[in-house]
Amino acid sequence: MTVILSYDVSAEHTVVKRAAINRGFYEFVPTSQGKYLLPNTTLFIEGQTPAEANAIFELALADARIETRRVINLEKRVTGVITGALLNSDRII
Repeated sequence: MTVILSYDVSAEHTVVKRAAINRGFYEFVPTSQGKYLLPNTTLFIEGQTPAEANAIFELALADARIETRRVINLEKRVTGVITGALLNSDRII
């Protein structure tokens, strides 16, 4: 399954994002035209169900908390499955 996850955190966004990328998320979606760069707080992961993606993101959030020794609250998270898409954007990298 292909899962897209969008989130907001209370602090240390770049550390959270890096931790999620280290756990298998991507900040882009590969397309036939290149890599589509996602918005700053949106990530992509393949081969996971939404529940698995959420669990992996929780591990990344814990990693970020350990690294920074700070409280980082998850303010909002939206998780969805991509079944097909037509991407047309100026954000191809």
